[in-house]
Amino acid sequence: MMRSVGSASSVFVCAFVSFLGVSSGFQSSTQAAWMAPPEVSGAGTLAVRAQHGRFGLRLVDLNDVQRRRLERNTGAVVVKVYDDTPAFYANILVDDVIIAVNGEPVGTAADAVTKLRAIDQNAGPATVTVLRRGQEKTITVTFR
Repeated sequence: MMRSVGSASSVFVCAFVSFLGVSSGFQSSTQAAWMAPPEVSGAGTLAVRAQHGRFGLRLVDLNDVQRRRLERNTGAVVVKVYDDTPAFYANILVDDVIIAVNGEPVGTAADAVTKLRAIDQNAGPATVTVLRRGQEKTITVTFR
């Protein structure tokens, strides 16, 4: 099933706002989880600066194919793990499906972002439960 967004500019704005991790009044399937703000490098390319205590993930909702394959409607798919971040060092991988954060089930990418942002980084490590190659795996994320 395809959804149509009003115009190409709406899609761009939606994707850009989502990249920045900013909440908006419209729904987007892409979410950034505790990402550092973007900065422009000398050549005009976009670089992401990792900051202490940030997860460093880019997440999207499950699509229809993934829902059928995994036989589930909930979870957030990891589409990017940024180098030198807690997610990177915890070995969270692209294509992992986050299904829980600290034991709380995750419904959508936006829900995962909310739960990840709510973690007190000074309270110690967090746990992220993922589906990887059909197997459930709980990963401990330590903040440096």
